[in-house]
Amino acid sequence: MKKPFLLLLAAAALLIGAAEIELGPHQVITRAWGGTMTKSADAVEIKTTQIGKTFLARVRRRLPRRLDLWGKTFTYTFRACGKGKINVSFYSVTSLYKEQFSAFSPSIKLADGWQEHKVALRTLNPDINSAYLVVELSGEGSFLRIADEKLEAPGPDVSPISAAPEFVMLPEKGGAKITFSAPGREQLSAFDGKKQLALTGKDGVFTLETPADIAPLGKSIPGSVQEAVAKTGVWDEKSGTAKSVYVSRLSELEWSRFSGIASGIHLRGKLNALFLGDSLSDFCRGFNFIDEINFWINKTNPGLFSCRNAGVAGFTFKQLHAGLVRPPADASSPLNDLWDRKYDLIFIFLGHNDTVQYFDKAWKPIPGRQVETLETYLPKVLTEIRKHSDARIILVSPASMDQENCRKFAEQRKRPGQSYYLFGMPENLIPWCSALKKLAEKHGANFVDLYTPSLALPEKGRVFTPIDGVHLMPRGQHFVAETLLRHLAAMPL
Repeated sequence: MKKPFLLLLAAAALLIGAAEIELGPHQVITRAWGGTMTKSADAVEIKTTQIGKTFLARVRRRLPRRLDLWGKTFTYTFRACGKGKINVSFYSVTSLYKEQFSAFSPSIKLADGWQEHKVALRTLNPDINSAYLVVELSGEGSFLRIADEKLEAPGPDVSPISAAPEFVMLPEKGGAKITFSAPGREQLSAFDGKKQLALTGKDGVFTLETPADIAPLGKSIPGSVQEAVAKTGVWDEKSGTAKSVYVSRLSELEWSRFSGIASGIHLRGKLNALFLGDSLSDFCRGFNFIDEINFWINKTNPGLFSCRNAGVAGFTFKQLHAGLVRPPADASSPLNDLWDRKYDLIFIFLGHNDTVQYFDKAWKPIPGRQVETLETYLPKVLTEIRKHSDARIILVSPASMDQENCRKFAEQRKRPGQSYYLFGMPENLIPWCSALKKLAEKHGANFVDLYTPSLALPEKGRVFTPIDGVHLMPRGQHFVAETLLRHLAAMPL
């Protein structure tokens, strides 16, 4: 099947919505992409359905979440039969939420009887934030049977690669040099932000120079940021081990402003910070506001500041409390072994999910108890934290979000006779932020107001992701980082 048709159907699926069936740690999604699906104890079976003059079914499976998917080879085994064919491809999402198909396998012709097929695909696009394996089935009366354990993914890196620095911020002009340590390797594949190349090292040390024109600033408004983030890094062809480093560029005005703030932060010794939050902390790891804060403080206080990002997508104060009381057994969870180290500062940046407005099946707003829930669970969260740490706690209010795109996102999800939800309603955010400030004062925590200054941010569609109006684009990351850095500059550290 040609790529344009794949992209067209994928776009239609996003607009229509898709049913999900959980199967182990991965997701199987169909229906919106044609086909019918049934689930047994250990597998799912998909049958093609007619779409126009074509019989189709399509299944999308999430690959295991990891920071470096590039250079990895995934092998998938499935059983199928019918009169059509099967195509397998990768559907990936980049760090800046661009969606694309890549790594197509050759078509597999089906037979009348059930046969087992095995395909291997490699993620060669360096900038992958999340990825899905897409299996496309065609032909009348064709069947596909897949089981979760048949997806073979690479294990953890046995011999990891380190980088210094791990995140780079640059002024308007100029590149950077990044040093990678890969003991035992003599050659690595690399991506410098624009092209792939081969690096030769000495004693396991490799140097990658980034082009001066990567991560360009926007041209529509002088000094404005469009994307201004590039991903660079290296990987070992043999093992698939990889290490990524993001590069973020600032206008000269922004660079000067951040430099001035950072020069006012003087650490008397080592300082360790913990960030607890929702998806605004969890997403864009490697170049989000936490990475920016780490970069700037260490720029003026070399080697003295360290931090841990324990943000969990979707979290509310109630869920954070549950996670602190009963830490997840999953070793990959951001909350795993949380108290294995001592913290001097603990930031809690929540509220975007706490203030969601829900609507019933008749699309009438369901009266919320957001403030009451906050008053119940925030004290419990603080009590639980103080059982383990005497760190200073900084409560950060939610940002205002992009109300226009929040509403558009909600409208796309509305279905007759079904409930839906809406982010970013001022009617919920304003009283919630006011209550958060009062609780911070009552319980001896610092308070940072992001909501009020974020109201005045121009071009909200460039601050928050246009797809939902909630998450942060690079300009939004800069805003949060700058606000928190200013707060730290005013604190005795």
